[in-house]
Amino acid sequence: MKPEIRSYFLFILLQPFIESIVTEGEFSLFFFGSEYSHAILKTPKKSDFKVQEEHGGVLTTIEAESSLLVCARQVLAAVNPKPLYSRVDFIRTPSGFALMELELIEPSLYFNMDPSSPARFASVFGQWMEQ
Repeated sequence: MKPEIRSYFLFILLQPFIESIVTEGEFSLFFFGSEYSHAILKTPKKSDFKVQEEHGGVLTTIEAESSLLVCARQVLAAVNPKPLYSRVDFIRTPSGFALMELELIEPSLYFNMDPSSPARFASVFGQWMEQ
């Protein structure tokens, strides 16, 4: 009888602690196709660093500043093939915005934070299906 061989993979992501996650929060920008849709700022509850709602984080709809949009578009320009939707998360550092996470598979798109975003998504999805 041959012994069973199993493969296991462990992926670990380490991120340095950046003070601005506590003092300012994390910026999330949403794109449907290559079109910018909306943005939110996720801030942690007092005396914490976790920005997720389930950990007490607060979500605020924001207008993304132009330098943040430029950063997000640079990140998405490197992605091929182009995704139907994406969420690009950043924090501010002393040298500019830093990418925290690029969500291309099952991101929360926070439709509840922008009432027009579901219609924008449906439009891009319809165009994508026609291709």
